[in-house]
Amino acid sequence: MRIVANLIAHLFAAVLALVAVQSAASAECTVRVDFGSYRCGIDMETQARIEAYIAASGAIVHAGEFPQRGMEGEVSLCLEVDDIGSKRRVFEDLKAIVPAESKRAPTTVAFENGEAYGTQWPAKALTRPAIELAPQQKSRSDEAN
Repeated sequence: MRIVANLIAHLFAAVLALVAVQSAASAECTVRVDFGSYRCGIDMETQARIEAYIAASGAIVHAGEFPQRGMEGEVSLCLEVDDIGSKRRVFEDLKAIVPAESKRAPTTVAFENGEAYGTQWPAKALTRPAIELAPQQKSRSDEAN
C-alpha cells in the first residue's frame, strides 16, 4: 500500500511540474534571454552581467526563470517590462551585454516582436589556413591542363 501511495505522490508531483513548465513556457516575455552551451557550460560571465543589469533596472517589473533544459546549466530568463517606452531600451541594453562571438557558449536575447540577437561562433574559427603544395605535388586539375 505504501508503494502505491509513493507512486501516486511522485506521479502527482510530475504532473504539477509539467503544468508549471507549460505555464512558464506560455508566459508572455517582453524580453527572453537564453543561455546555451557548446558542451562546456553556459557563459557565466555574461549571465552575471545580465543578472546585475536586471537587479539594477527599474524598468523590469518581473524576472522569471524557465526550468533548466540541459545538463550544463542551460537556462532561460523571462523578463517583463510594463512601460512601453522602456521595452526597446531593455532589449537594446541586453543586446549590448551579449558578446557578438563566443567559442564558449551561445547567448540569445529575444524581443516580444520576434526580433532576436545572439552570440555567433567566431567566423575565423571556421576557416583553415591554405596549404600550399610543394612543386613536386601537383593536383589532378593541374595535370589535366
